[in-house]
Amino acid sequence: MRGTWIGKHISPSSQDVILRMGKGEWIARYSYNNIRNNGGLTGGWKHFSLDNNLEEGDACVFKPAGQMNNTFVIDMSIFRVVPETVPLTPMSRGTGRRGRKQATMKSIQTQLSPP
Repeated sequence: MRGTWIGKHISPSSQDVILRMGKGEWIARYSYNNIRNNGGLTGGWKHFSLDNNLEEGDACVFKPAGQMNNTFVIDMSIFRVVPETVPLTPMSRGTGRRGRKQATMKSIQTQLSPP
């Protein structure tokens, strides 16, 4: 682990890190496993990836940027698989199975009746 990129820049312990890109900052959790002698980003990574519309095939570059208030800072860059991204839109939670709203007979009749 000590010979790896992460081993050279962050101590072998679980800790918060700051992911920084442009003017945005996200707090993530670097979780270290003493038995396996490795670690990775856990909490906070999801928020970073959703806020930055990461897609399968995108490449992230991690650049150590020092410490801020005793927290390790990583400057992030994204190289996108497609040049333009479309932000995700939240879906409303339906009452039916698998996120689908169950139609009532009244709503079906309204949709089927001629104007």
